[in-house]
Amino acid sequence: VQTYNPLTNATIQDQILYLTNATGGTPFQIDQIKVYQTSPLVTISISVNDYEKCKYTPYKLTFINKYGAYQEVWMFANSKLSLNTSEEKYKSNILTNGTYSTNDPQIKILTKNGNQRLTLNSDFYPESYNVVFEELFLSDKVWIYYKGQTLGVNINNTSFNYKTSLTDGLINYTIDVSFAFDTINNIR
Repeated sequence: VQTYNPLTNATIQDQILYLTNATGGTPFQIDQIKVYQTSPLVTISISVNDYEKCKYTPYKLTFINKYGAYQEVWMFANSKLSLNTSEEKYKSNILTNGTYSTNDPQIKILTKNGNQRLTLNSDFYPESYNVVFEELFLSDKVWIYYKGQTLGVNINNTSFNYKTSLTDGLINYTIDVSFAFDTINNIR
């Protein structure tokens, strides 16, 4: 934990506690953060909500934002994996000595491949995250941390609806991503 001295003449923004677990050990629970300002003397308490355990597997999306920096968004809610397949077929000649076998199919598969997709659902985010999700949708480089690996993905959604707490209540987002590679590697 790194803290700033509350007795300096720094602004409130400079005195917000930066909390991290640098040792990689067990995370610690924080219920409240206090921020101090000396002139005039002000104490602000910020409550912190902890997630005990995620019910679903959380996925981290990393993308390049409009400033060219890496930015992360966590998707905590239910996610579903699916597989889309594509194939090329041809008709073959199945005649042997003037007869054909009904067990030998005439239409055969030349190539077959698939692409996995994930439908990701965020947990509830504040309305201010509309900007973050807008930049995610506009980014041309997006990665997901999936099963211990960082993998490239493409966002399949073609539209983004800006949500407000006034009309939508609790705000969550659904994003369809597909892995940026075929399930069967067809590059030889």
